[in-house]
Amino acid sequence: MARTASLLIIVFLAGCITSPQIDPNPLGGDGTPNRCQQQADQTVKVTGGVSASFQKGIVGVEGEAGYEQIVEIQTKFDALQRDYAQLSYQLCEDSASGAISQAYYERRRECLDQWFSAMRSMEGVLESAAAKGDAKDAAWSLQGQMQWLDRIVACGKEPADAPAPTATPVAEQPQIELTAYLVCEIQRDGAWQSVEDCDNVPLRENDRVKIGFRVNQPARLYLLNYNETGAYQMMFPDRGIANELEPGRDYFLPPDDWFELDDQKNVTEHLQIIASLEKVPQLEAQRGVFVEPSADGSQPKEALKTRGLVEPFIERSFKAKKKPVTLDVGGKSATTVPKVVSGPGISVTEWRLRHE
Repeated sequence: MARTASLLIIVFLAGCITSPQIDPNPLGGDGTPNRCQQQADQTVKVTGGVSASFQKGIVGVEGEAGYEQIVEIQTKFDALQRDYAQLSYQLCEDSASGAISQAYYERRRECLDQWFSAMRSMEGVLESAAAKGDAKDAAWSLQGQMQWLDRIVACGKEPADAPAPTATPVAEQPQIELTAYLVCEIQRDGAWQSVEDCDNVPLRENDRVKIGFRVNQPARLYLLNYNETGAYQMMFPDRGIANELEPGRDYFLPPDDWFELDDQKNVTEHLQIIASLEKVPQLEAQRGVFVEPSADGSQPKEALKTRGLVEPFIERSFKAKKKPVTLDVGGKSATTVPKVVSGPGISVTEWRLRHE
């Protein structure tokens, strides 16, 4: 994409799903094996299956650009799975012996549950990559997800005397519904053609897009763009630009112009919009950031950090696309298929545009 302004937002909350308390009696009345050991055996079996699927995905992209980076990620992935099994077993033992409080057990158990979900999500990325034969984009996505996983791991290793989280629980935060529009025009045979669903149509240099959005309550927004060449930019907001949105109103970026595709070829452009109740310091610090493509396609630290923040919300936030709608864009009608997502305190949606 050409460098311009944009919008998106995100808050990371370290909570997860709730698990029941482990039975404090590690042995059944008939002297059955230790419950924690049974749980550990099952954990090893399940995580072993995830690791095998991960390896199968790697075989499916062998020889593709990005393969070596994925192999490096696998080494860390396998180590994290071993940590997961060990910490899960120890948490069970500590709970069964009464060495830790119920509140501490629940906090740690939630982190471990989210940890496992994150590993399964990474497995899914590789399965998709193997089906498409696209290792480079998968490596980009997996590196971002590894940042997310690192945050969950830190929660899972939290010491027993750590203070309880003070952030408002996710379930208690108001729901933000984000409706996002992507209006596209492609130039073919010297004429502009409107495209209704352009994340399913290959785009070329000088094709153009306009991004629209609506929220159901006051929110902050940010827009990011990156691809597997290492290029990365905070498209909106720029330095000194307000990014507060009023509810019930359609906004478009750029207001009086279009974002035009540059001359990069054979890449996937990721456009992400994030809406949040509050400012996100990590994203506020990236106002105006623009990183040029790198020789080896490596991701800049800004992209890795942001991907780690955004990934869990993308996984949980997507809803089915809606029917096409007709919008008034710059004095003329345009038809597009909106995406509608919602979540407590934060909403995220993403388009992936294939740039020929």
